[in-house]
Amino acid sequence: NTVPPKKPVSNINYVPFYTKTDVFSNFYECTFNIDNIDYNSTEQYLFSQRAVYVGDTANADKIMRCKEAKFCKSIGENEVEWNGNLAGWRDFAAEKLRKANFAKYSQNEKLRKILFETFPKTLVEASPSDVYWGVGLRKSDKSLQDKERWHGKNVMGFLLTEIRDEMMKDPKLALLDRKRNLDSDSPDGQVRKRVSCT
Repeated sequence: NTVPPKKPVSNINYVPFYTKTDVFSNFYECTFNIDNIDYNSTEQYLFSQRAVYVGDTANADKIMRCKEAKFCKSIGENEVEWNGNLAGWRDFAAEKLRKANFAKYSQNEKLRKILFETFPKTLVEASPSDVYWGVGLRKSDKSLQDKERWHGKNVMGFLLTEIRDEMMKDPKLALLDRKRNLDSDSPDGQVRKRVSCT
């Protein structure tokens, strides 16, 4: 009797993301609602909240009129003064990004399905320049699959991984309606294409 060959074990334990075309990026364009306000990216939510927090209503409105995340970030970082230290900003940002990403995936079933499909791997922000939110490595760098060789903390990647695992334990979110065509234009699956802000 011949023994069937064993299925090879994948050594890919990490799922990298970075650019705005990656579903897991905070720059990815999608629609979600928090407190009866629609947002077009988690980055827009983060920096509009930064402006609101410091009382800069003019820039908060400006950020909300932007159609691309990169403009939201540019205004938020360069025109909205943060009244505090770096650690305070990072804590604030982590809290807001958790809330925004939870809304993003709980309200968009198609995106949630893609997120769930990464289980049990760890998500990794493959930013070559960010060693706090990311790992300081490019997506194409083979070192990314070896945690010991990371240059950064991967705070954003771990945050998304935690959100995914939390959602998978929630019966209301984990039991996807497989009869629904997730590629349709239904409200849960729709991802809207947006144009840049001028």
